[in-house]
Amino acid sequence: MRLGVDCISSGGSRHRIGVGQLHRSAPLTDRQVTAGASKLNATQTKALSENFSSVLGNVTSNPLVKEGVTKAIGPKLGGIIGALI
Repeated sequence: MRLGVDCISSGGSRHRIGVGQLHRSAPLTDRQVTAGASKLNATQTKALSENFSSVLGNVTSNPLVKEGVTKAIGPKLGGIIGALI
């Protein structure tokens, strides 16, 4: 199965981040997340962040939920996606 993430930055640029085959059965380690972050460039990381915020806004209108999820996942999102590539 080939998966990917389509991200559109605030400037309107579209970026495709391929995820490839997913076959992980265990959570990613901090080391894997850190290494994964280096696989994305600044534009891809920004596009992921913007899309994450947009999707989160569509899922909940509760500002406390948004803040909590953003603080917990937001800083690691690029590394998580990068580790899965």
